[in-house]
Amino acid sequence: MYDLATIAIQKKREVLERLNLSTHAIDCRVKDGLFPPPINLSGRSIGFIKQEVDIILQGMMLGKSIDELRILTSSLVSFRETARTKIDMVGGF
Repeated sequence: MYDLATIAIQKKREVLERLNLSTHAIDCRVKDGLFPPPINLSGRSIGFIKQEVDIILQGMMLGKSIDELRILTSSLVSFRETARTKIDMVGGF
């Protein structure tokens, strides 16, 4: 889906500004499976993988339905889990 070597992180504040959405709206989209969940950066700090945000935005721009966005989000989360498994297998982090 995207190159793990070039992952960029956007803080929640940046994503909110970029999408012009409220915290509640983003949280609801994550809960409803319409937006990839954030990652924990440290303590109370979270961020979103920029490439995932870009992919969801592209889907929205293309007029994807709610169901299609849910499938897209699910595939992004699955890709993230697969990458985590591969990292664990090679003794990373």
